[in-house]
Amino acid sequence: MTDAAISIQHLPAQSQFIGVLAGSQDQALLTYQLLGDDRINFNYSFVPPSFRGRGVAKQLVEVGFAWATSQGRQIQASCSYVAQFVK
Repeated sequence: MTDAAISIQHLPAQSQFIGVLAGSQDQALLTYQLLGDDRINFNYSFVPPSFRGRGVAKQLVEVGFAWATSQGRQIQASCSYVAQFVK
């Protein structure tokens, strides 16, 4: 798998991160729910077929986890893909 260079944007009002590959209008998605003041649940991820196999979902998770950690939040995941990254 080759990690693709994607542009990732955090949309806090929508509780999501979106990822776009250059030259594409498709979007990958990672959503979350804030739980109280100290926890976050990553609950959904989606990568369009045109992005699959390029490490896009992994990059979204890494960015999402970095943000959550910087906010002092404990991470949990009800999304099965994201759950494999929770330690």
